[in-house]
Amino acid sequence: MRKLLKPILAYAIFIIPTYAHAQGAIFLLRDSRAKQWCSFNNEIGWNNSLNDSRIRASTTGVLTYSNDHISTMDFVITDEITQPSEWTVRDHYFLDDNESIIKLSRTIEIFAASKKVSETFSIMNGKATLIEPKPKLTFQQPKVQTNAKTLPFRLLLENPNLKSSNQLCVRPSESR
Repeated sequence: MRKLLKPILAYAIFIIPTYAHAQGAIFLLRDSRAKQWCSFNNEIGWNNSLNDSRIRASTTGVLTYSNDHISTMDFVITDEITQPSEWTVRDHYFLDDNESIIKLSRTIEIFAASKKVSETFSIMNGKATLIEPKPKLTFQQPKVQTNAKTLPFRLLLENPNLKSSNQLCVRPSESR
């Protein structure tokens, strides 16, 4: 079942329109086994890492660029504890021209309950406001990111070689 999870993750993130490639994209993964975030400037390198049995990608993502600025961030976050995963969260963040996070559309899927829930947050001045009613869920949801400067992979974003390097990795201890 573990072998099936990685292709599902890879497929799930690519519900993102292929226009991301025309504008420019950076592909991310959080390797929970090595405790690091990695970025890839091409989909092939990213997919190869997702299929590497030594890597446990609990979070995958795509940063989409428009006019040399990040315009959207898409993430698929899975349950790190239970294998196969009991839940998946799909986050779609919108950023303004200053790369400030302004909105989050979140879809949560709980497999055992066959339940799918959507949430939308408005984000302003570092605060997230739930626009739609909060559903009752039985697990700790991932944190809503409200500031691009505090993202767990921010050292990757600050690296001048982000777009030109095939692969870059940073550990969370380095990003504090």
